[in-house]
Order: sequence, then C-alpha cells, then structure tokens
Amino acid sequence: MNSFLRSCELWKTRFTALTGQLEIKTEKIAAQQVQSVVRDLVTSVEVKTLKNEAEREQRLLQWATWIQEDTAKCLEERNNERQDTEAFEAMEKQLMADRVVELETQLAQKRTVEKEKEMELSSLRAAQEETVVKEEAEAEKKRMAEELEQMKKKMEILTQENVTLKQLNDKLEEKQKTGFEQEEEIKTLQEKVRAFKVRDAKMTAALKAAEKEMEKSKQRKEELRILYAKFSSTMDSVSEKAMRLEELELELKDAQSKLLDSHTEKEELKKQITLLQQENSSLFGSQQREKDAINELAQVQTQLRDQESQKLKLESRILELTTQNEALKKQQVKQEHQSVGQSSDEGDKRRKSALVAQVAEKEALQMFIQRYYPVAEEKCRQLLEKVSRLEAQKASSRDQTKETCTILRMCAQVESCDESVRASLLEVLTTLESLT
Repeated sequence: MNSFLRSCELWKTRFTALTGQLEIKTEKIAAQQVQSVVRDLVTSVEVKTLKNEAEREQRLLQWATWIQEDTAKCLEERNNERQDTEAFEAMEKQLMADRVVELETQLAQKRTVEKEKEMELSSLRAAQEETVVKEEAEAEKKRMAEELEQMKKKMEILTQENVTLKQLNDKLEEKQKTGFEQEEEIKTLQEKVRAFKVRDAKMTAALKAAEKEMEKSKQRKEELRILYAKFSSTMDSVSEKAMRLEELELELKDAQSKLLDSHTEKEELKKQITLLQQENSSLFGSQQREKDAINELAQVQTQLRDQESQKLKLESRILELTTQNEALKKQQVKQEHQSVGQSSDEGDKRRKSALVAQVAEKEALQMFIQRYYPVAEEKCRQLLEKVSRLEAQKASSRDQTKETCTILRMCAQVESCDESVRASLLEVLTTLESLT
C-alpha cells in the first residue's frame, strides 16, 4: 500500500512536472502561433491597404487623364467658339460700319437737299419781299390812279376852260378885228393855251405810263400768287423732309442704343456661360466624387458583410471550440480518475497537444476579434457618416443644377440672344439635365 502511495506520489510529481513543462511549451507555442497569426493578419491587411492604395492611385490617374482629355477638348471647343464669336463680331462691326456709312451718305444727301430748299426758301423770301415791294407799288399805283382821276377831273375842267378859252379866242379874234387893244390879252391867252397843251401832253404820257405800270403790276401779282403757291408747297415738303430726317436720326440713335444693349447682353451672357461652365465642371467633379464615394461605400458594405459573415463564423467556431474544450476537460477528468496507476504518456501527450492547439486557436481568434472588430466598426461608422454627407452634397448639387437649368432656360428664351450663345446655352442645359 505504501509502495502504491509512493508510486502514486511519484507519478503525481512526474505528472505535475510534465504538465508544467507542457504548459511552458504550450505557452511558447501559443505565443509563437499568435505572433504568426498576427503577423499574417498584419501582412494581409498591409497588402490589402497597399493594393487599395495602388488601385486608388491607378483610378485617380485614370480620372486625371480623362479630366485632362476633357479639359483639352473643352479648351479646343472654347477656342473654336471664341474664334466664331470674334468672326461674328467682326462681321457685325463691318455691317454696322456699312450701315453707318450708308446713313451718313443719306444724311449728307438730305442735308444737301435741305440746303437747296433753304436756297429756294431764301429766293422765295426775296420774292416775298418783292411782293411786298409790289404791294407798295400797288399802293403807289392806287395813289397815282387817284391822282390820275383828279388829273382827269382837272383835264375835264381844263377842257371846259379850253372850250371857254376857244370861245373867248373866237370872241377875241372877232374883237381883234375891231381893235389892237386886245393883242396883249390874246398873247397871254395863247401862252396859257400852249402851257395847257404841254400839260395835257404830260398828263396823257403819265396816264399811259400808269396804265403800263398797272398791267405790269397785274402780271407781277399773278407771278407772286404762283410763287406763293410754290413756296407753300415747298415749305410743306421741307417740313415733311425735316420731320423725316428727325425720325431717321431717332431711328439711328435707337439702333445704336439697341446695338449697345445687345453687346452688353452678349457680354453678360458670356459671363453667365463661363460661370455655368465652371459650375458644370464643379458639378461634374462632385458627381465623380459621389460615384467614387458610392463605389467605396459599396466596397465597404461588401467588406462589412464579409466581416459580419467572418464574425458569425468565428463566433460559431468559438462556440464549437468552447464546447470541445469543455468536453475535453470533462473527458480529461474522467480519464484521470480512470487511468490512475497506468502508463498513459502517449494519450496524455495527444490530448494535451490537441488541447494546446484548440486553446491557441481560441486565443488567436479572441485576439483577432478584440483587435480588429472595433476598428472595423469605427471605419463603418465613419464611412456611413461620409455617405450621409455625400448624399446631402448630392441633394444640394441636384438643387443647384435645377436652379442653373431654370436660369439657362430663361437666358435661352431671351429674344435678343445670339444663336451661337443660345446653342451653347442649350448644350450646357442638356449636359446638366443628363447629369441630374
């Protein structure tokens, strides 16, 4: 019995020594396996990160090349549009210069016609002055006619006196026969008769001249009536032409003001087009960033699903290992009770090696879960925040694109807008609508 107890104690001491050695070995093996697992995980994570960075750089390089090509095409299109606009502006300036020259020639012709009309007006004024002079002549003529009437009355009186003088002459001749006392009286009477005859001749000549003046005044009066009618018609035509000249000058000023307004509207539309192109490029960049974020979100979601599936697998594996560990512990206790005094070194070694392997795998899995699960959760949270932020940016950019589309439609519906500008606006509008 004592020998059996000693053998049991000996086996117990040997067993404790072996268990201590095995525990030391298992700890070393577990640490080595954990280090190898951690090293493999770290290397795999680093390889994945490097691969992702390389893919991201490759993608960025591809996007940079595409953006460079798009910018080159856009610059070429802008250069062509600028050349077209410069040619159109040169043609418009040439047309405006031709129109200005034509209007200047018309204005010079109108001015020459106006000068001619002014000369005619001056001549008509001179004629009017002549008519005034003729009116004065008519007044003089009336006065002379009155004087002529008075002279006629005097002539009648003189004729009556002449008759009386003839009668007296006859009487004097009869008296001459009677005496020479009346010779002086006869001589005086004869002198009076001669003076009367001279006066009568002068009066007849003045009467003929007055009749000629009356005929000339009638002719001049008719000519003045005709000239006055011509003057009134020419004055009406001159006033109409002056009004037409004023209307043409107003039309020229309106055309120049419209041209300046069209130039200002064209400059404003060019500025709006440049701003819209910049907004379009920024929206395109934001859309590309949104696409990248969506792709990254999809990748992260797939990674999350993979990690969730791995987590579930690991949890199920941990449950299996814990159940196996509990079963092995129970089995070990049973075997210890059953195998007292028996040589079971090989079975103990196998069980202990299996137990050590399971414990190492369990610890490695627990370390992996403890180390990488919160990091994955934090990364998922950050990515979800980034996704929500990108969705908000996408909604705001969509609203901005809608506002720019409405502004572009309003600009394209302006009547004074140029066709090339309208075409570029419609092109930008179609691109923005396709983006939304």
